[in-house]
Amino acid sequence: MTLSAGILVYRLKDQMEVMLLKPGGPFYKNQDIGVWTIPKGEIHNNESPYEAAIREFQEETGFVTDQKPSHFIDIKLRKGKSLSVFVLQESFDISKIKSNSFAMEYPKGSGKTENFPEIEKGKWVSLDEALIHIHSKQKTIIERFVDAIDK
Repeated sequence: MTLSAGILVYRLKDQMEVMLLKPGGPFYKNQDIGVWTIPKGEIHNNESPYEAAIREFQEETGFVTDQKPSHFIDIKLRKGKSLSVFVLQESFDISKIKSNSFAMEYPKGSGKTENFPEIEKGKWVSLDEALIHIHSKQKTIIERFVDAIDK
């Protein structure tokens, strides 16, 4: 089983908002609906799910947090993949996101390698907007968060 961990960041403004990230690279360039994600990634050896979530959050956003999670959501994404999500309240300046990068052959078959940011940009969205913009396999994260805060 592949184990991943991530962080769902929320803030309270006029309404509750969550932070979503748009993946970088050529495949997502002209896409908007259904491609946004939370900061997440695979858990490395000898790393707790929370440590992995914090590491991925820092790698993908450049932000550091010392906030403790207010909620925990565990979901199955697809066959053999589990995602542990730690929910915390923060209010980052989204314009200051600084992502790590990755190299890939592009265009495919060209023999040329290009570097791309792992995350193109981030945005704060309402919970309703999050359900529209987030990747379909991650909608459960938003739905479970809504259920948790409604209790």
